[in-house]
Amino acid sequence: MCVKYQLYMRDAPSAAALVFFFVAPSVCFYLHANSNMTRVGRGFVLRRKHNKILRQTRGNRGATSKIFAQANQQHMRALAASFASRKKKKTTNRGLWIQRIGSQVTYSRFIHFLKTAVMAVNRKMLAQFTVFDHRGFFSLYTFLGNVI
Repeated sequence: MCVKYQLYMRDAPSAAALVFFFVAPSVCFYLHANSNMTRVGRGFVLRRKHNKILRQTRGNRGATSKIFAQANQQHMRALAASFASRKKKKTTNRGLWIQRIGSQVTYSRFIHFLKTAVMAVNRKMLAQFTVFDHRGFFSLYTFLGNVI
């Protein structure tokens, strides 16, 4: 015959929605939304999730450290900002290395010397070289200038 299954209110387009499934004859079940189905209460799982977010937003001003909805939004914004900052840090450091090299010699000319000499030395190493060993850096510069 048929199996009748009544959808739950949150799934149904209307309150009296019924869906019919045709299956093997002589089998007919009728399930109501108010039958003794088990339900899952979030209980401590939800509270644990909320407390985790509230712990991570501790120290924020006002409701962003007290009320979960606002704390959660602030937490997501903070995560997005930290991701962007990690990317921005790489750009900032590269600019710092270029400034350190440029404070000792003409930067564009020095990089030109390196590229024509086919030397694989990155800017971070060169910047540390300028800070901790001036004479060695100048000897490298003059050597590259004489080679080219």
